[in-house]
Formats: sequence, structure tokens, C-alpha cells
Amino acid sequence: MDYTRPCMPSVLLDFLYFVSMNLCAECCIFVCKPIQKKTEMRIEKLDTSSGDYVRVEQLMRETFPPEERRNEEQQRWTTEHDARFHCNALYTDNCFVGLLNCWHLARFVYVEHLAISPEWRGRGLGSQALEWLKRQTKMPLVLEVEPPVGITEQLRVRFYERNGFVLWTKALYLQPAYQEGYEPVPLKLMVYGALNEDVDLDEVRRLIHTSAYGLSVPLL
Repeated sequence: MDYTRPCMPSVLLDFLYFVSMNLCAECCIFVCKPIQKKTEMRIEKLDTSSGDYVRVEQLMRETFPPEERRNEEQQRWTTEHDARFHCNALYTDNCFVGLLNCWHLARFVYVEHLAISPEWRGRGLGSQALEWLKRQTKMPLVLEVEPPVGITEQLRVRFYERNGFVLWTKALYLQPAYQEGYEPVPLKLMVYGALNEDVDLDEVRRLIHTSAYGLSVPLL
């Protein structure tokens, strides 16, 4: 008997030998990599005196062009003086990782801006933030997206669909201009929860336009 060879069925030994000869080092590293525990997200409502508010401002500038946000003076005023508006900072392992700005309106929460810092993207943090908002508010959520005509826009819509949102497609929706010198932008609404496009579109549009955009009469 060969004592250098374990007592195993020959077929099994041949299989293990084949695997050992054909499994590359990179594959071994991947297979043997420990499974990391999912880190819980912490979300904190900020005011303009909060230490991380400047990080929120920086991420807003880096992520959204001027036509998609207020100027910083208007944003600071809104954060301090409009109780319906919540500026939320997102944290993982006590690190600032993103922002979630939303409006708590009569029938739903309007998600105005959601952004994750570039170095933290691709880790499911945007989905965690939306799940947190669903649990906290227990209300329908509404947000604006660009029409899914290009690859980037389609991927964004699919991200929200994976998080339970439905794209409203039947009617035209215009985003009012945030600042002077810009035109309204044709967008689409996506909705999570008990809102119906055929019944609720006019009311949803009215509440968003007269609160978040400060219009006296909503755009059609």
C-alpha cells in the first residue's frame, strides 16, 4: 500500500487532482475570501450648523449640476426654515458616505436628492437609505428621474425598480427650474407605495411644485 496517498475512491482523487491543477491562484483567493458582515447604515438629520453639513454641500456640487439643485444660500435657508424639508447625512462605520434630502408632505415623502460618495458606490448603500426611509415614514415615496432613453437613465430606473418603485409613464411631467436662467426639464415620476397615476398625478405634481419648488401654481 502507498502510505503517501490517502485512502479515497480513485474517481474522487482524480477529480480533486483535476481541480488542483486547473484552479488558478486568483480563483482560490476569490473562493477563500471571508464573507464580510453587512455594515449597518446610520442616518442623521442635519442643520446648517452640523459639522458634516459642508460635506453635504460638497457632494451636492460634485453630483448635481446647477439646474438640478438650489444655490447654496437657498438650500441653507430651506434647511433652517422649512420643517417639511429634511437634510439627512448617511454614515457607515462612522464615515460620511452620502446624503438623502427629502420633503415630508401631506400624502407622501418626496425624495429630492439621493447621492452616495464616489468611493462608497456599488455597495448597496443607496438601497439601504431607501429602505430606512420606507421604515421611518411608512408613507408612499415619490421621486423624479430622467426618461429612460439612454443606458445611464435606464440603469437608474432599474435601480429604483429593484427597490420597489414604479415608473409613471402616461403623462408629461416638467421639473420646474431651481434657479433663474434655467428652463423646466421634462422628467418622469417614480412612485413607491399606494399612489395611482390615473388618480393621483395632479395632486402629486401640485404638492411637489408648490413646496419643493416654491411655485404658487404647478406646471402642467
